[in-house]
Amino acid sequence: MELSPFLLEESWKKKPSDFYQLISTQQFSSLDILETRYTKTQLYTSCLYGGYPDHFLNRENQLFTGQWMENYFQTYIARDIRRLFPGIASQTFRRFVKMMAFASGQIINFSNFARSLDVSQPTVKSYFSIAEGTFLWRMLPSFNINYVKRIVKMPRGHIRDTGLITSLLNIHSIDALVSHPDFGRIWESFIIEQLIQGFKKDLIPINTSYYRTHDGREIDLILEGPFGIIPIEIKAGSTVRSSSLYAIKAFIETHSCPIGIVINQSGEVSMLSARLIQIPASYL
Repeated sequence: MELSPFLLEESWKKKPSDFYQLISTQQFSSLDILETRYTKTQLYTSCLYGGYPDHFLNRENQLFTGQWMENYFQTYIARDIRRLFPGIASQTFRRFVKMMAFASGQIINFSNFARSLDVSQPTVKSYFSIAEGTFLWRMLPSFNINYVKRIVKMPRGHIRDTGLITSLLNIHSIDALVSHPDFGRIWESFIIEQLIQGFKKDLIPINTSYYRTHDGREIDLILEGPFGIIPIEIKAGSTVRSSSLYAIKAFIETHSCPIGIVINQSGEVSMLSARLIQIPASYL
């Protein structure tokens, strides 16, 4: 049984969201019944502090949270990882973990990691396997169907708890978070984890991937489940330019998707096109 850190509804003591069951049962036309569940401050707070209980619940005590996170890494690397993998180079793996924070949300180039750490590519791949197997990292494979040409095959990934990301990047306030150059990628990782864990909590089987072509068309998350294939684009802003929706609209047509979803910070659920719906993050 995999126990995730706090989800949004657990952090803020909300009832379970209807979103996941509506998707699972293909009641897409009923998604407009969703209502606001969280304030923007609550969303940003959860993104900043993540879902580890002690870290989130003691978030007002900066001294405690800083020490807790340092203790977490010391315990994880110095004790757990060394016990599981006695031959691992602890200092190199610690540097690797810090590098993952900067690579979180990006396509992973194993050769760049190997060069920076002065180790082989197989060693880097084993490090990623360790991080994924110990629930620190989530690797999203590239969505790939045989008839799709010119698709990027390299995986993309992120640290699963955004509280760990912000700690490693020395982000300690909401103002610093939303003004950080990597805020968009941190926000994407945060929403992706909420979605994946939300479906798992409701025991809805899903496969996850991302989509990117060599000409730059990209979709943040592809869900495959009993509801079919659903592409999801995640935006940190409150408005969406129509030009930014070309990739997801084309994907919907190519793969006959029942619906596509744009999750942003708008104020209402609305249809952006015949099979593309906008859902605010605060409604999840």
